[in-house]
Order: sequence, then C-alpha cells, then structure tokens
Amino acid sequence: MADGTSTVEVARFPQGKYVDALRWLPPVAAFDRLVATALYDEDSGASSVQVHTLTPADAHFHCPLRLELQTTWTSPARISKMKVASFSQKAIIAAASSGCLCFLVADPLQISLEAEGRLGLGASSSYISGMDLQANSSDCECVCVGEDGKINLVRLAEGQMHHKCVTDNRGLISYTAAQWASPTEFVTAGLGFTLQWWDHRKPGAPVSQSPNKW
Repeated sequence: MADGTSTVEVARFPQGKYVDALRWLPPVAAFDRLVATALYDEDSGASSVQVHTLTPADAHFHCPLRLELQTTWTSPARISKMKVASFSQKAIIAAASSGCLCFLVADPLQISLEAEGRLGLGASSSYISGMDLQANSSDCECVCVGEDGKINLVRLAEGQMHHKCVTDNRGLISYTAAQWASPTEFVTAGLGFTLQWWDHRKPGAPVSQSPNKW
C-alpha cells in the first residue's frame, strides 16, 4: 500500500469434517490455485482426499474469495500424513493411513484425481508419523517413518511401487519426522532422540547424527 502498511485478509470455509491435512498443488499457470485436503467424517467414519479450486476475490464484480470442490478420492482409512510434489507436469500426492501408503496423481488441467498405487508397510495398527516426498520427471520416492521405529522407502516408477525397509528399530526409537536432504539422503527425528542423517545407499544405520535432541 502507498502508506507502507499492509492488510491481511482472512476467509473461512467451513467443511463440516475434520481437516487432517492441507497442501497446495503445483500451479499450471500464474493465477491457478488448487488445494488438496484430507478430510475425515466422524459420523460416517469416511476419509477422503479432495481437490478444490481457490478463486481470488474480485472487488470490481463484488465476488468474494471462493473455495470450490472439484474432485474427491475416498481413502480406505483415516489419513495421518499427506505430501505433494510435482511429477511429470502433474502433481503426485502421497497419503498415509493405517500402515498403508497411497499415491494419487492429480491433473491440474483436468482437475482430476486418480489412484496410482497402494502399498502396505506393516500391520494395520502401524501409524506413519512422518514422511517426505521428492519427485523428478520419471519417478518419485517417499520416505516414511513410524512410531514403531521403522524407516521405509517407497519408489513409484512406471506405475510400479518398489519398497525397501532402511531399518527396523522394533519400537526402541519412535520417529516423528523425516525430510529429504538430497536425492539419496534424508534426516529423521524422534521425540527425545537425536537428529539422524541417513544415506539409503547404506541401509541399516545412520551415517551421522547430531548431539542435539528433537
């Protein structure tokens, strides 16, 4: 603004369900705004991933900011984590629920949502507490950590899912977060434990760790 001040506009969009996760989808144009949400209906026990368009307000035509549902995918269980990455001019969504990892492909041009694959990573009671997703033009890879002490890598390439367990601490360590640091390295953290640096070319143990606790 001319006087150097700025304003913040807040809009509310009641969903009538629990919003477990929310992520922006990569835009295909400068003014496109697509939002992916993971929702849970406590009354019916149903979970879903939805894609919405966010249309900016237009003061000239007296149009308010609008959030409009475009497409829905029904999840087999409540979603604990959700990540998004660009993938071959589309968006790939990784959604974790009850020991399973699902990959969804979102087409921002057609505004469609399609399941690409689903993989079980353990017992149905296993809780994926942290995950991160990276992708390039040909494949994508997700690192998942859990309260059961497992670190899993899942790669999606040419419609096929490939799984590798980096380590299994059998509950001695409870992981709560994971983050890619490079195409082959990632960092994990657990409540009360140190930050650990991993290289998935050297599975079994971290290659380094910090003395600072998470």
